[in-house]
Parts: sequence; structure tokens; C-alpha cells
Amino acid sequence: MKLKFITNFGMLIFLMSTFHIIRLFDFSYESEHPSLNEYSTEPDIHLNNVRHYYTKEADHNRSMYHLDQAIQSIKYLETDVDLNTSQIVDEAIEKLKYIYEEIKNDTLVNEDLNHAFEFALTSLSLAELRVSERYAESNKLELSRIALKYSKLHLKHALEYSFNDSASHYEKHVYEQIDSLLANFEDAPVFITEKIDLMIDEMDSLLQLERNQLTNLSIN
Repeated sequence: MKLKFITNFGMLIFLMSTFHIIRLFDFSYESEHPSLNEYSTEPDIHLNNVRHYYTKEADHNRSMYHLDQAIQSIKYLETDVDLNTSQIVDEAIEKLKYIYEEIKNDTLVNEDLNHAFEFALTSLSLAELRVSERYAESNKLELSRIALKYSKLHLKHALEYSFNDSASHYEKHVYEQIDSLLANFEDAPVFITEKIDLMIDEMDSLLQLERNQLTNLSIN
């Protein structure tokens, strides 16, 4: 009965969070690819719920439930990315599993949670950038634009967990670049691809910076 209540209440929070995110971003596109539909937002929502239940309500069971859901949704998104991106996403999943064990053992360090969640969302943002680049290269600009919007969304949420000025600077800069490209998406595909490629390079540098932060804590 208790587990059923947790599940039902968790779904209520999930639906409310989904409505809030969809209100902020217009994703008027349906696709069988998880990187190109609203399923892409599920990790963001579940991670937000983890933080809420852990920090606001001290409810470890609900925190663990939503963290497990976040991990499962990231694994599903991983089926839609290339091998290089998959390796980065796997790294993010391992860090989230570490946080799960910390919550389970009541040893969670808040800085670990923030850095692991930031890394996970930055990884997803990079994954969507690479999806966007792939579609731009094949002249499928509408699909490229949709993936770019999801990349922007993941990066927006990553910023909510960032407490390092250098990382925040990178994230804000790429966020502004994505925003600018979305506002001027009439360029030739070759130019769009070049711009996305530059963002990918910057995101690679950002992830390395975040790795360095993580090694200073208990995650490795």
C-alpha cells in the first residue's frame, strides 16, 4: 500500500512538472525517436523530483524512486545516440548510481548530488547537440531544430545544479549560442552544422571541467 501511494504521488508530481516544462518550451513535434519527443524531458523531471524529495521533505524512498526512474529514462534515450555519446552517457549513469547508493545508505553529500545531476544533464545536452548535428548534415533541418531545443532545455536545467563559476560560464555561453541559432535557423545546413560543431567542442571542454570537479569529491 505504501509503495502504491509513493508511486501514485510520484506520478502526480511528474505530471505537474511535465506540464510546467511544456508550458515553457514549445515542442510541437511527435517522433518515435526518444531524442525528438517529450520523453527527452523525463530525466530532467525525475532529477528535479529527487532533489525536491530529498532536500525539502527528507523522503529517501521517493528520492530513490525518482532517481531510478531518471536512470531508466536516460538509458532509453541512450538507444538513440551514437557510440561516442553513449560512453559519456554511461559515465553519467554511473555517477547517478553512486548518488542512489548514497541516498540508500543515508550518506549523501549535497555537493555530490549537484555535480552528478549537472554532469548528467550536460551529457544529455551534448547528446542532443550531436543528434541535431547529424540531422543538419543530412539536410533534415526540422529534426535538427527539435533536437537543438531539447539540448537547450537540458542545459537550462543543468545550470540549476551548477555552483562553479567556470562551469556556469560555459553553460550560459553555449545556452546563448543555441538560443541564437534557433532564432536564426534559416542558414544553409553547412553553416548550421559548423555552428553546432563548435558548440559540441565547447561542451566537451565543459564536461572535462565537470569531471575535474567530481574528482575533488567522492565520485570518481
